[in-house]
Amino acid sequence: MKKPFLLVLLIVLFSGNLIASKSIVVTQKTIKIESQKEDVFYFGFAAGDQLTLNFETMDGKELTELEIMELNGAVLFKDYKSKKIKNSAFKILKTGILKFRLLNSASGGRVCKIKIQRAPASKATQQFNTTVYWKQVFDTSY
Repeated sequence: MKKPFLLVLLIVLFSGNLIASKSIVVTQKTIKIESQKEDVFYFGFAAGDQLTLNFETMDGKELTELEIMELNGAVLFKDYKSKKIKNSAFKILKTGILKFRLLNSASGGRVCKIKIQRAPASKATQQFNTTVYWKQVFDTSY
């Protein structure tokens, strides 16, 4: 009776570790969003990636708005009056840059913890660089 239970327990534990080891942390940070301000940051993702979002306000108060959108304007996720989001997962359909926007319209600042992870679709995209580089181009007109 104990042997089958132990075998099932070991299989569940090892399968959980295999799934967890495939996940790559894109960012994990604690940020303060001042009153009537927003914080915006960008990350690139490969087609087929699975994005996992964890978010929590440290003081238990609500953040006005949390939004994830593609640069072309398509909204992937939007939540209002968020206190906590746990393991919210999204499939990335095409390679591109995602904009993460956190808005605080309250009269006081908010301290938030955010963790973004990606699970690559294949070995080929495992080394995908999520960093977004901005290139400044000067254009003159006479």
